[in-house]
Amino acid sequence: LTITVGGTAHVLSVGGGSLAEVTTAINDANLGIRAAAVTTGSGFRLQLNATTTGDTSVFTIDSGLDPAVGGTVITNQGGNASITLGTGPGAYSVTSSTNSFSNIIPGVTIVARAKTAALVQVDISADANSIADKVSKLVDAVNAAMSDIKEKTAYDTKTKTAGALLGDAAVRQLSQAVTSALANAVGQSSYKSPGLVGVSLDRTGLATFDNQKFLDAFAKDPAGVQRMFVQGAATTGSVKFIGASDATQTGTAAVEVTSLATKATVSGLASGWPLAVPGPVTVRIGQRTATYNVMPTDTAANAVVGLQAAIDAAGLAVDVTETGGGLQASARNVGTGGGFDVAWDGTNFAAAIGTDVAGTIDGTAATAVGQVLTAPSTQQLFGGLSVQTDGLTLGPVGTVSYEPGLAQRLAQAIAKATDSTNGYLTVAENNRQTRMDNLDTAIAAFDIRLTAREASLRKQYTAMEVTLGNLKNQSTYLTSQFSGSAASSKSSS
Repeated sequence: LTITVGGTAHVLSVGGGSLAEVTTAINDANLGIRAAAVTTGSGFRLQLNATTTGDTSVFTIDSGLDPAVGGTVITNQGGNASITLGTGPGAYSVTSSTNSFSNIIPGVTIVARAKTAALVQVDISADANSIADKVSKLVDAVNAAMSDIKEKTAYDTKTKTAGALLGDAAVRQLSQAVTSALANAVGQSSYKSPGLVGVSLDRTGLATFDNQKFLDAFAKDPAGVQRMFVQGAATTGSVKFIGASDATQTGTAAVEVTSLATKATVSGLASGWPLAVPGPVTVRIGQRTATYNVMPTDTAANAVVGLQAAIDAAGLAVDVTETGGGLQASARNVGTGGGFDVAWDGTNFAAAIGTDVAGTIDGTAATAVGQVLTAPSTQQLFGGLSVQTDGLTLGPVGTVSYEPGLAQRLAQAIAKATDSTNGYLTVAENNRQTRMDNLDTAIAAFDIRLTAREASLRKQYTAMEVTLGNLKNQSTYLTSQFSGSAASSKSSS
């Protein structure tokens, strides 16, 4: 039994071809198809359902099934969901392999609940109370960390007991970094001071949160409040700020493009129309393929329409045009990520590969994906800073003035402290562990020397006891000899 899913054929062994064997073979193959034996009132049939959604889940099954299985019923093929935005000439449609659409408005996901031709209005508003609750939890987390630091660095005058980390420079540095992250002004926000949006420090060094002040500020200027907490950047020229990492520092970086990104493009079938040897043309991206069989009567224009229809049905981001008497296939996206393969004869594939933009950020060669440049993590000031170029301009294209908001500054402070390689808390911990290991080694070596010294002393004392025993025996012998001699002399007299 052959089942084709997403353009890939899978040959399954079904034993003797009974309904039970066919059902088991399909289910065990894990092809995204669920098989079941169902009764129709006049016998059993094989029912097949795609288990995933979207056009890429469409499957076909060969027609050579044993009549004993009672025929095949494909009840649910995959298909993309589609919604149309707007009305009139400006309306446009968007598709998705699921009922969720997250590529329409940044940060917003629209879920289609039912099919309808009637207009549906979607109202979007920020939930200020929910955001305030998250800020409150952030403040609570800061206070929990600061309280833990205070406990471990305190000195109890009553018990005369010092905390385990009293006087530790790394912990003091962390405390200062967290305090600065909460207290310092944020220039990118219209409010500037965190206190104006409800976040402050009390005289003990702990953070406080004024929920009502936050809600009032948010109602007045939500964008200003947002910029108080998140990453932000002012740009000049033709660059757009994309994002930054926890290692990116505040400052202004110049961006230069040394090479523009290109689309993957490949041409073929330029031998004249109609083709002397018509046949299939296949376009492939990964496991997804699209094939159009060129007919003997096709013109280049006919072939463009037919091949493009097959490509669109397969969901491939490739466009086909007529050029130079033949056909040209081009990726819709620039860069290496838009690459694809084409077999103009249906068999021998040729790779079409684009190139990514090349350039520098603050004078350092950047990594690139498509038209996005990212400063390498090794760059001291702007590591992780990402910008998008316009794809049209070479040379100096602008600047990015980056500034992290309050929440981002906290993330940076923690990352700088806890980085697994260079974090100052990590380094301090490793140094302490090294000292402990050295002490353990020294103690172990001293134990060896002590044991050897003990053995030496025991040996010497044992020898001394033997010598003293011999001396005592000699003394006793001499005493007895002198006593006997004296007695003999007295008797003779």
